[in-house]
Amino acid sequence: MMVFGKSELYYTEPVAAAEANAVGKLLMQTGFFRDDREAAVHIAQEDGAFQLKFVIDPSRAADPTVKKAFIDLSRNVAVEALGERPVFLHLCDGNFATLYSERL
Repeated sequence: MMVFGKSELYYTEPVAAAEANAVGKLLMQTGFFRDDREAAVHIAQEDGAFQLKFVIDPSRAADPTVKKAFIDLSRNVAVEALGERPVFLHLCDGNFATLYSERL
């Protein structure tokens, strides 16, 4: 786990610490991770694709504007921090159970 402001970034092998750090720094730059708000993200890798799991309020998982915002954020992470490798976006509850997912 890495801490960025009040937020936590979890990562599991084979994701390297340098990759996780690049994602965390980008999430700070975009304002998703901030010093005044808690957030949690998990990054993993499976079958050659990164899995980006964002904890959100479950009542907002079906909101199209919320989905679009996370799709845009995940695409930015893929391009800027992960070398444009394939990414699966997961919107999750507080236990990282997937409520919505999409391959980007």
